[in-house]
Amino acid sequence: MISASARRPGWAAAAAALVASLPAGCGSHRTAGDFAAAQRQAAGGLAAGAPWAAAAPGAPAPSSRSAAPDQFVKTAVAPAGSAPAPAATVPAGRGLWRSSLASAPRPGPPGSSATGADGAADAGPASSPPARPGDGGGRRGGSPAGEVAGRPSTAAPGSGAPPDVVLGSFGTASGPIGANVAAIPVAVQAWAATVNAGGGLAGHPVRVVFGDDGGDPGRALALARRMVEVDHAVAFVGTHGPTTLQAVIPYAEQHRIPIVGGTTSLDAEDRSPMVFNPQVGLLGAGRGFVTTVVRQTAARQASLIYCREVAGCRASRDVIAAFAGEAGLRIVHEAQVSLAQPDFTAEVVAGRQAGADVVIGVVDVASMLRYIRAAQRQGWKPVFSGSFAFDTPDAERAGPEAEGLLAFSGTVNFDASARLADYRRAVATYVPGGALGGPGAHAWAQGRLLEAAARPVPGALTSAALLDGLLALHGETLGGIVPPLTFPDGPHRDVNRCIVPIRLAGGHWTQPLGDQFVCA
Repeated sequence: MISASARRPGWAAAAAALVASLPAGCGSHRTAGDFAAAQRQAAGGLAAGAPWAAAAPGAPAPSSRSAAPDQFVKTAVAPAGSAPAPAATVPAGRGLWRSSLASAPRPGPPGSSATGADGAADAGPASSPPARPGDGGGRRGGSPAGEVAGRPSTAAPGSGAPPDVVLGSFGTASGPIGANVAAIPVAVQAWAATVNAGGGLAGHPVRVVFGDDGGDPGRALALARRMVEVDHAVAFVGTHGPTTLQAVIPYAEQHRIPIVGGTTSLDAEDRSPMVFNPQVGLLGAGRGFVTTVVRQTAARQASLIYCREVAGCRASRDVIAAFAGEAGLRIVHEAQVSLAQPDFTAEVVAGRQAGADVVIGVVDVASMLRYIRAAQRQGWKPVFSGSFAFDTPDAERAGPEAEGLLAFSGTVNFDASARLADYRRAVATYVPGGALGGPGAHAWAQGRLLEAAARPVPGALTSAALLDGLLALHGETLGGIVPPLTFPDGPHRDVNRCIVPIRLAGGHWTQPLGDQFVCA
C-alpha cells in the first residue's frame, strides 16, 4: 500500500539519496551519524547543497573516492549519547546488498572496553563460511541440525558473551515506494536498539541486516537467500516490498524461516504458514476500508478508486467489493487511477453522478488530497476515506482540506494512542528525525511479536525455536497494541481481521472509538 509521503516534495529524492549513501566504496564509510542525518534530511526534505542531494536512484553517493558497487556498509545504531560502533565495509554481490546494523553497544568481557555489536572483531559476511539453511524446525518436525540461521555471528570465542541473533529486513527502499514505507526500517532500527539497550532478545544481542530490492522480485529473493545463507538470519522482520515479498515467501516456506510481519497487500501472505502478521493481512485490511466507513458515518453509497501501480491495490479492491454488501455498503462507481495522476475531475464527476456519498481511496494520501481538491472545485462534499496508508504525519500537515478524512490503523494509532508512546520515544532516541507513521507502528509491533516469541526460548534463538515460540502464543496482545493473536500451524489468513477506525480532526489523527479494535 502506498502512503502519504510519495508526493511530498524532496521526499523521494531524499529516500533515494539515503539508499545511495549506504554502499560506500574503497574504504569510504557511512556511520550511524551519517545514517541518522540522511533520515533527518529525508524527513524534512533535502536542503539545497545538502550532502547526497544530487544522487540519483541507484547511483553511488558523491565521494572524493570512487565507489565500488560490490561493497556494503554495516552501521551500528547506538543509544543517544554513545559513540557509534565502527563501520566495517565488506564485499557483497553485484550491488544488490544494503546492510545496516541496528544494535546498541554491549559490554565486552571483564577488563575490556565496551564495543559495539559491529566491532572490529566482526569480520561480517565476507568471513562466514558457505552454508545452506536447514530444513527442520517448528512443529512440523524435521531436524534442526545444520540450521545455519542459529549460528553465532559476532561473539568472540571464549568471550562468554551470548551469540548475536541476526534478523533480515528487506524491501523497496528507493523510489516512490521506498519513500512511502520509510517509517518501517526506521521502526526496526529503533526497536532493535531498544531491545539491545534492555539486554537483548532473550539475552542475545540483535543484529539487523537491511536490503534494498529496488522493486525487483528476483533481487528480493537474492537478498533473502544471502541474509539466511551468509549472514545466518533466523527470521525476517519489517519487510516492506509490496511488489516483491511474494518472491521470497516460497523460499521461507521451504527452509522454514519465519517472516514476522508483511505488507498487508498480498494474498500470498495470508495463505503462508511462515508469515506471522501482528497487524491485519490483505483480507483484514480490505475489509477495514469498509469497516472504518460504516462505523464512523451513515454514508452507504461508495465511489471506489484504486491504484494501478501496485498489484495490492487491485487485490484490496477485490476484497472491498466482496465484503461491501455484507456490511451494508453499496459500490455505485469505481475507477482505476494512477498515483501520478495530476487531476481527478473525471472521476469526481462520474462518482457524483452515480450518487456516491463516500469516496474510498486505495491510493496514497497525496493522491487522495488531489482528489479532494478536484471535488471541492466541483462543489461536491462526500466523505473521504482510506486505509493505514493515510496514517502518517503527512496527512496531519495537509491543512483544512483534509479535515474529517477517515482511515484506519492496523495497531492502535501511532499518534493518538498512549500505548505506542514507547515507539515514538524510541524513534526520537535512536533514529532522531526518522519517519513515523502507521506502517512504522506495524513494524514496531512485529518487533514486539519477536520478543514475545523469544521469551520462553531457553537456548539458541534458531528459526525453529522462534517458530515454536510464535506457534505457542495464545491471545497475545503485545501490551494492548494489537487484538489478541493466536497463530495456527498453517495459513494465518484469519488470525487478525481487526482495525482501529481513525479520523483526522484538528490536524491530528484521532481515535473516535478509543483504543478499541473493530473486527470484520
